[in-house]
Amino acid sequence: MKKSLFAIILLIAFNHSSFAQQAKVKKYTTPLCGTVVLKDVDDKYNALIYSLEMPEPDAQAEQKKLAEIKAKMQKTFPHQRSAVQERTTSVGAPVVFVSYVSDSMSGIPPDNYSAVSDSNKSVCVMNDLISVHNATTGAFLTRKTLSLFSTSIGLSPGTYYRYDPKVVYDPQADRFICIMLCGTNATNYIAMGFSNTNDPSGSWAFYKFPGNFANDTTWFDYPAISITQNEVFFTGNKIKNDSSWQAGFNPNFAFR
Repeated sequence: MKKSLFAIILLIAFNHSSFAQQAKVKKYTTPLCGTVVLKDVDDKYNALIYSLEMPEPDAQAEQKKLAEIKAKMQKTFPHQRSAVQERTTSVGAPVVFVSYVSDSMSGIPPDNYSAVSDSNKSVCVMNDLISVHNATTGAFLTRKTLSLFSTSIGLSPGTYYRYDPKVVYDPQADRFICIMLCGTNATNYIAMGFSNTNDPSGSWAFYKFPGNFANDTTWFDYPAISITQNEVFFTGNKIKNDSSWQAGFNPNFAFR
């Protein structure tokens, strides 16, 4: 993507019916909300805890019981290679060059996502946290809450809590792009940040869109993000207020 970006443009295409290929396109724009330097965010209550010893996951009795169950299942349902598997060419195991735990938290599910740059910087996002690592050693460089990271969008984390973050690295512009959701129902917004350099600990520019951009009493959930040389796309599920995804409203749409 090009490095110069002064406003995000949102284009939404709705299919009128399953028989028609024509689409109605609406255009939305949003200005720059502000910038923030990630490493300078004052997040004094977000402590880093380092575990120096591998904890014992279960007592020995529980481990023995689990091993007995596995042995019984293996005997009852022995694994057999299919004819298709026999005909295929075996592929060697992948070689792991670098391995480390990027971040952890007690939330379930963690909704974790990560991206690595050409300059060996790694960004990990999960639930309400963002962390930057040395991608070679795994060492923490900085770690902040998403609410303080995105404070420039002007939404109070008490009402507009952050969740469902995603992050990608743009090799063309040599920078990171992060998207997250803020609140639900009528208090739902989509926030997107772009690192101004290849250092994710430095300055980021933030934009936001209302989740109910079509004024149809829906909110925007479960974002996904992808990029081309000149554009950034994100998609999600449009859900009726106070309803689950299964009972929601999920039209065909695209964002650019």
